[in-house]
Amino acid sequence: MENIFRKIAQDTTKFNLGDEEGWRKLYEPLYAEVPDSIDTVKDEQYGPADLPNVEYPGGADDMQLAREWVFQNIEAAKYGRGSPEKVVLLGHSSGGAHIATNLYAAGDPKRKPKASIFPPVAGVIYLSVPFWFDRTKPVRQKVIRHYYGSDSEAVWGPLSPLGLFKSLPEGSPLLDSEQLPVYIGSVKWEVKETADATVAFFNAYRERSLPLGTLPVFHVQDNHNHVSNVLSIGTADSAQAEKLLEFMKSCVEKVDQRTQRTHSVDS
Repeated sequence: MENIFRKIAQDTTKFNLGDEEGWRKLYEPLYAEVPDSIDTVKDEQYGPADLPNVEYPGGADDMQLAREWVFQNIEAAKYGRGSPEKVVLLGHSSGGAHIATNLYAAGDPKRKPKASIFPPVAGVIYLSVPFWFDRTKPVRQKVIRHYYGSDSEAVWGPLSPLGLFKSLPEGSPLLDSEQLPVYIGSVKWEVKETADATVAFFNAYRERSLPLGTLPVFHVQDNHNHVSNVLSIGTADSAQAEKLLEFMKSCVEKVDQRTQRTHSVDS
């Protein structure tokens, strides 16, 4: 089984795939019945295989629309009367890259978000996310040229999730580990490109985080590859799910604590 997982890790890539039924089946059932939670799945569907006209920052803009829909609807009775202040974003693989390029839009001088963090986010989870790309891979060159207009690193590098994060304005609340907790997840048999990008983002976060030097939550899931850890959620193999739920609960607790402090000051 370990050899099979290693082989999948070598071959797995998703940033160039479109909206395929297999990926929909992968994400939709994930922990759908967690007590006291409301789950929303946004299917990432960009690349030559599906929407050939979508270019940067189309994925990020689509994520913004999804977040705004959740913000406007999550309190409704038919959606479970959730709290718009307690939304935790979770992105796997290229879906996480689109979340990051949405959150870190202010790192691109050509994009002007309405606010530093809007709609509000209680925390963000990145699972096996390609914050940076290996342009030596032919398939990656094709995707980069399509999405960013060029496979020159001078063009796409500053617009990648890692590049945008590095260019966030000083003092941005996105750098505040208390205001926006960050969970970075990897796996034992990770795709090399993604593993390298994960380490690069971890170090970039450490260099810019507030309070200075604060580390994100970082976890490497044992006995899994780029896909299998996500497939495990909602099954008897609860190791990955428990880590994610623990982080989500801590994010919600931080929101409650901030609310209590605000009420104390007002009173």
